[in-house]
Amino acid sequence: ERIARPADASESAVPSSTSAPVLNRTVRLVGGSRDDSVVNGRPIFGLGTDSPITCPNVTGLSCFASSALLLLRPAVSYILRNVDVFELDEVHEKFHERVNAMHEPFMEFVAAMYENLQNEDAMTSILNKLYEASGLEATSDDAAVFWHLFIMPLLRAKKVSHLFDQAATHIWTGNESEGQFGLLNENITPNASHHSGFIKVEVHDTMQEAVSTAVCAEREYTPRELYDIAENKINEAERSGKNKLSDEQKANIKGQYIRKGTERVYLREQTPFILFNISRVQNGDSTGLDRRMVLDQEITMNVALDDDGNSTVERNFKLASVVLYRGRNNRASDHYFVLNEYETGVYMQDDARLFGPKSWDDWKEFTSDKVVDTCSYMALYVRKSSESCPVEEDGPALKETASKLLSKYTTDSMADRLQQASKRIRRVRKKKFNVNRSSIDRRTENARSNLRRTQEQIEQSNA
Repeated sequence: ERIARPADASESAVPSSTSAPVLNRTVRLVGGSRDDSVVNGRPIFGLGTDSPITCPNVTGLSCFASSALLLLRPAVSYILRNVDVFELDEVHEKFHERVNAMHEPFMEFVAAMYENLQNEDAMTSILNKLYEASGLEATSDDAAVFWHLFIMPLLRAKKVSHLFDQAATHIWTGNESEGQFGLLNENITPNASHHSGFIKVEVHDTMQEAVSTAVCAEREYTPRELYDIAENKINEAERSGKNKLSDEQKANIKGQYIRKGTERVYLREQTPFILFNISRVQNGDSTGLDRRMVLDQEITMNVALDDDGNSTVERNFKLASVVLYRGRNNRASDHYFVLNEYETGVYMQDDARLFGPKSWDDWKEFTSDKVVDTCSYMALYVRKSSESCPVEEDGPALKETASKLLSKYTTDSMADRLQQASKRIRRVRKKKFNVNRSSIDRRTENARSNLRRTQEQIEQSNA
């Protein structure tokens, strides 16, 4: 299901009438340098200002990826603490190559968020590397899909996917004649690699209503494992028969295994963050794009105290991040951008543009879907009763870790690289000058030779 598409990055998501202060940054989307060297009176080349990072739209269509990555902001300390952890045992085998390729630039991006890296060229480089490692073409895609298929496997490899964990019970049964097919009468916990890391909710008047409907409520469900079993049976039948099965034959095999059952989703008691994906388009019906839903700044949810979710207790969660979607489900014009809460307030991060800080109340036009052709698409809530980052004693160590990851982008390092680049440019220019000079000399000598031959021919003719 493709719910929303990113937009042309050239159009700002903030109406011209907004009262949000705009930080003084003039940037190019791909590479280049700033026209202004300060932000609110502070230098922007280097590390460690109070302003959040911005994410240049490196392909012109990469806002979906940047928006999903920015949802990690409350979790960066946890990820940095596991800087040396990288294990693929919980990652599906088909993602191994991609996760390996994305790991280094992913950790650089996390470090940049931790350090508030104010270096446009560095951010462009990091995002270019990350996008290239993902194997994605420079086309539009979906922020929720990127989170599920690209970010979650990385979090599993870093052993921090539990930060966004949820639990679920899935039950499906067959009738008496179908009992021969085994798993149809059993309860099975789905493979962890299929875990999306977010809970999908329908559009309601408020997020609280949506959550109450989606969490701890039974809904129709078909396990992915049953589809896998059916596909394996089809492949076995084709191998044994040495020819392709017809669509009807495949449908008969699938009918023996694929059954709809029930699903009940609930939160684990220790889960600090919960991410929601708001379903705006279903089966081609895009009316959900026009329905307004208020994102409550605080919601109450039941969390499970046992493995089966029968014993629950209420916990309070506060709004931390929102991925906003602007458009009409059109690849060519749709766009993603983010509202993110930082220590200094809530900022809008829209590609290379930064607006704020403001309070959540000041952004209520966006969090209540009142801006034309704009609606909330993903929302991250943080549990109030738990710390949202590791203990303060980890601070110096985490800062050192982040600095090491970004060492190639620090002012001194960048200055050295620029100096080396300047030397290479001078060498190339000198070489080109010498080549051009040599070419000019040859052409001059050839002209002189031609002139002498012409004069000799004229003299011979006169004689």
